[in-house]
Amino acid sequence: MSLRRLALVLLTLAVSTAARAQDEGSHTFQVVGGEVHLDGRALPGAVPPSLDLAGLATGVLEFSGPVAPVLRVDGRAYVLENEKLVPLDESSKAGQGVYILGDLGPESQSLDNLPQDQLTPIVEAAYMRNVEEADGSLYSKMRTERTMEAEALGLTRRLLRLPDASDERERLRGDLRTLLSDVLALKHEIRREELDLAQDRLDAARQHLREREENHEAIVTLRLRELTGK
Repeated sequence: MSLRRLALVLLTLAVSTAARAQDEGSHTFQVVGGEVHLDGRALPGAVPPSLDLAGLATGVLEFSGPVAPVLRVDGRAYVLENEKLVPLDESSKAGQGVYILGDLGPESQSLDNLPQDQLTPIVEAAYMRNVEEADGSLYSKMRTERTMEAEALGLTRRLLRLPDASDERERLRGDLRTLLSDVLALKHEIRREELDLAQDRLDAARQHLREREENHEAIVTLRLRELTGK
């Protein structure tokens, strides 16, 4: 099997208070050995025949609340719905916000086993996709920031190759200073917008917690029924 990329994502669900009241608590999700595991048990028939997960794996993902695990395989997203992986765009959860955790490769290199120097680029790339899903304008500014940083490095290399007292070096030094100032101003703008985005998510999480607290007894009752069958 050729090497493919597997992305593990979290899907934030826009659910009503009643649906949230049915949340049974935290769960674990993992793909290993070509099978989907939920709370440590394999889900027979969870993987559709058209989807080949052989040789691919994820780390153990713990999720709870209005969250469902999603896999992105060969560019297509699949959500776990009713203990089966179904295409996200064909599911009841289509159109909701997606939070990508990371790209995974062969089973021997799941997130649990990756060294830090390999994990960091995965997390950074995942964060960029997360931002792209949530705020296209912010994502565009972050791409511009990276382009400007690369331009600054290129300008620096050109400057350092020139004689110390040359007019061209002084001109490039002035250009570099202007560019660095522009990059810093853009960084500040991006950080402000990142904080605003984080605040929006925090506010939503607090609202969800309040609703769960209001439905405490209903959640306990439903969990009891799930465990005992009554």
